[in-house]
Amino acid sequence: ERMFKMSDKKVVPKYNLGERVEEARGSIPEIFEGDYFRVTILLLQAFSINAFIEYGAALLLPDMFRLRLLLDTSLFDDDSSCYMSNSEYLYMLLIGSVSLPAVLVAYLTCDRFGRIKTMLFSGAVSLVGLLMLLICINMYFLVGEAAVVVFFSVLQNCALWLYLPESYPTYIRNAAVGVVNGVGKVGAALGSLITEIVAGSSIRACLTLYVCLTAYQLICIYLMRRDTAGLRLADTRAAAQERQDPQPQETR
Repeated sequence: ERMFKMSDKKVVPKYNLGERVEEARGSIPEIFEGDYFRVTILLLQAFSINAFIEYGAALLLPDMFRLRLLLDTSLFDDDSSCYMSNSEYLYMLLIGSVSLPAVLVAYLTCDRFGRIKTMLFSGAVSLVGLLMLLICINMYFLVGEAAVVVFFSVLQNCALWLYLPESYPTYIRNAAVGVVNGVGKVGAALGSLITEIVAGSSIRACLTLYVCLTAYQLICIYLMRRDTAGLRLADTRAAAQERQDPQPQETR
């Protein structure tokens, strides 16, 4: 109280110990109610697909770099220039060298161009990169295209993690982040399992699956529409409702 008197504050807030000064924490069903239903469903799908491809690619790309693995000859046409020998750690080096720049670029582009535009652009480039992986000119082309896919996948993932908590008010934000993250882990597990099964018979089929999922994810992101860049986060249910349905100002 003494510090408040020394400052410019004229009114010192007084609360009794144990007094309820904020709303109760929201429940999980509330993230599926009202205007939050659509964004929750879209975020669940976008996160699941992102984790599916990220973890699946972690298994697929090292296999494409290895000489000793019997790869799909219909994809590479027995061209030895498309194989890379002694490359057990090449994918890890690739991930490390492009992930950090992608994170830095993400926070610059998300603030400058918005979350939705960043996710759409990075997803579109990743889609083109996956399509180009079906064409193997030589090992340098293969590594370059893989680096592009990894870079923009990380970029999109960062934008998704910025968009997720900003889409909900404080009272249900933890519930939304927990549910979406949990479902994303399911997508990661399925991505690892399905990639291991499909890639064992055909790498082309696995890449085609990634292309289809990425295209569907772009549709989900486009349907989110409402960007959260620059918006002030709502703390309570009333503030969230006011932000969604602002009252018209009276004209004199």
